[in-house]
Amino acid sequence: MKNIKFIIILFSISSFQIVNAQINYPKTLKKPIVNTYHGNEIVDNFQWLEQLQSTEVNNWVTQQNKTSKKYLIKLNKSIDSE
Repeated sequence: MKNIKFIIILFSISSFQIVNAQINYPKTLKKPIVNTYHGNEIVDNFQWLEQLQSTEVNNWVTQQNKTSKKYLIKLNKSIDSE
């Protein structure tokens, strides 16, 4: 019984690693914006992503969604094959 549990756990981990290893995340640009809060300068490299009406942000979201969808499809196939 212990061997079966071990094999199931091992297979689950290896399936996850195979699917996980194939993710190629889109590049996210860093556009440093400096904000001052209570006299402290804070650099936010990703504040530009808050501009939800921006074409650039919409393109970034589309690329992220494509990446997520590919991963979820592979994950679903991996789970179905178990």
